[in-house]
Amino acid sequence: MWRCPGAEVTYIPICLLFFETMPLVSRLADKRLEFGDTVVLDSNREHTLQIRVLRTFPLSREWHRRGRNEASCNQERIKMDLTIPAALKSLSTAGSATKFLTAWWRKAKGDSRSLIGELKDNLTYLDIVADDGVELGDVIDKISVSEYKRLAKEGFNFNTLKKSKIAALASLEGTDLASWRGKETEELIESIYDKINDLKIRYPYVRANDRYRWNVRVNNIRKRIWLLLIHVRN
Repeated sequence: MWRCPGAEVTYIPICLLFFETMPLVSRLADKRLEFGDTVVLDSNREHTLQIRVLRTFPLSREWHRRGRNEASCNQERIKMDLTIPAALKSLSTAGSATKFLTAWWRKAKGDSRSLIGELKDNLTYLDIVADDGVELGDVIDKISVSEYKRLAKEGFNFNTLKKSKIAALASLEGTDLASWRGKETEELIESIYDKINDLKIRYPYVRANDRYRWNVRVNNIRKRIWLLLIHVRN
């Protein structure tokens, strides 16, 4: 028998142990559970996780308050995990990078325009995960790599987006972006899409495993997109 505030269940799958307690309690609290109800916790997995309610009892206001605080703390952890080099700060403020991408997209033509549009949409989804507390699972299927894969298959020269190599930026020294000095645009775009593709492959299957540090992965992609925009702008 496993218990949590609001419900008792006859069994709990071992993989459910990866769930954090408070988000689970919040999900149960949002439902008006009755005797015999079955609650689906995650239908995106290979094996659907579900629990059956034996009896219900009211949740206290304290549990509701703690649930809201937990959600707030999760969002703060995402923000704390993001260290922004000075060179990128102008693009890290709300909407700045998206505005730049929109302006770049409007000027571009053909295949370049398609790729920039896909990057713009991807950054928008990643931003709402990092800044607005939206669950990555809610947008992971909307994040796309299709245009990049199409162009790579056709032999598109990604260096046409910016022919010069990435410049040395003093504020990047000592950061995880320092190694990009002197590399080509194509290498940076390939890295961005490799990380996006890896996110799309892994997250649906190991989303509850904290060792993957999804918030860090999201922010690493955002920083590389910002670096690309600084490189193009310069």
